[in-house]
Amino acid sequence: MRLKPLVGLLSGGGMFVLLLLGASVIHGGIVRPDFALTLLLGLFGVSLGWLVGLLASPYDDVEMRRFGQYAAVLSTFLTGYVAGKVDPVITRILARDPVAIDLVTSMRLVLFGASIVIGTIASYSYRSYLFGPKPRQQL
Repeated sequence: MRLKPLVGLLSGGGMFVLLLLGASVIHGGIVRPDFALTLLLGLFGVSLGWLVGLLASPYDDVEMRRFGQYAAVLSTFLTGYVAGKVDPVITRILARDPVAIDLVTSMRLVLFGASIVIGTIASYSYRSYLFGPKPRQQL
């Protein structure tokens, strides 16, 4: 019986349904024009989290070396580009000049962050526990 792929598909579908529900709650329905943007931000968060979980759970030594190179490139990008974009916001907050964020934007940020976390946990647990390599038998 192929139970593991079924569990993976059902949990992935469940995450998508929860994402749809979250975006629907933020906008009060799925026919609102901003619904698609919120849904895309959530899907991007899940995809980004999936990539992080993938890099955090290599199957063997070959993947570990290759993923180490990918992680180095990704960390260089994050420390340079993202830190440069976040710095003005932090400067405004420390200068006691509040950053005005409306309710929808703050909910989108929460949904994006939650999507990253959920995607990371799902990818890591799938690769490490559900679909991971079979343990070697001791002789």
